[in-house]
Amino acid sequence: VGTGTLFLYFENKEIMINQIHKEVKEEIAKEIQHGFSPHLSLKVRMKLLWGNMANWALNNPNKFLFIMDFSNSSFINNLTKEEAIGGFRFVFDLINEGVENDIFSNYNKEFIFNIANSQLFGTINYILSNRVDFDNAIDHSFNILWNGLRS
Repeated sequence: VGTGTLFLYFENKEIMINQIHKEVKEEIAKEIQHGFSPHLSLKVRMKLLWGNMANWALNNPNKFLFIMDFSNSSFINNLTKEEAIGGFRFVFDLINEGVENDIFSNYNKEFIFNIANSQLFGTINYILSNRVDFDNAIDHSFNILWNGLRS
């Protein structure tokens, strides 16, 4: 697509990047909730989220790399960041449930979210870059996270 065509739809590059970022984050938030049920244990729900995110990333590597590249970029404005986090409230709810029920150590919830996010993104990058067994890598990385959060 030519540069001129892009700017028929977007006023500038920053607006375009923010809109794409918002749409991809909304897609992720929707996709990673597949199979969720409040009747499942916290560990099962978190592992489901973990595997769903990894599956989404492996099926959408260009979108995943876009999110990796731009999530902490100065191109992404505060409103877009706040909207993106809002779509992941259910993840914070899971973290709160773990802390409130003394399953997780009482760390700052945003800290837990960022640690989990970094670990998951690292796992996905490892899977994308190496020929490893997907299920095994997901199981190991999730167990490292879960055991690290335990009270």
